[in-house]
Formats: sequence, C-alpha cells, structure tokens
Amino acid sequence: MIEVKYEVVVEERIPPGVYMTVSEYAEFKSINESTLRTKLSRGEIPSYLFYGKRLIPRDFEGLSQKN
Repeated sequence: MIEVKYEVVVEERIPPGVYMTVSEYAEFKSINESTLRTKLSRGEIPSYLFYGKRLIPRDFEGLSQKN
C-alpha cells in the first residue's frame, strides 16, 4: 500500500490518504485484474494516476474497516 501525506499534482489532484494498487485491490476483492481495469476505465471505481501507477483509495467501499 502507498500512503500519500500531501497533495501531489501530476495530471490530477490526489487527496492525502492511503491507496492500494490495482493488483492489491484485485487480490483483496478476489476479482480478476482485467475485470477491475475495465471497471476503472468505466469510472465505476474512483482512482488516481500517480507516477504511472493507478491507485485506488483504501477508504473506497469502507475498505479501512475490513482490515
């Protein structure tokens, strides 16, 4: 997991928080990574591009309460 402690301006603003990579999120939710990438491209799941990596907020769908 990646923790961002300050706002970063790359292509879009990334709010401070804890983020999961696509592979971490797919493993956590037990879904196929390609299915997850399709949902990301449709905008069904919020994500941010951070230095070439797609990141999903850890708090999305209450993930912080499950860990």
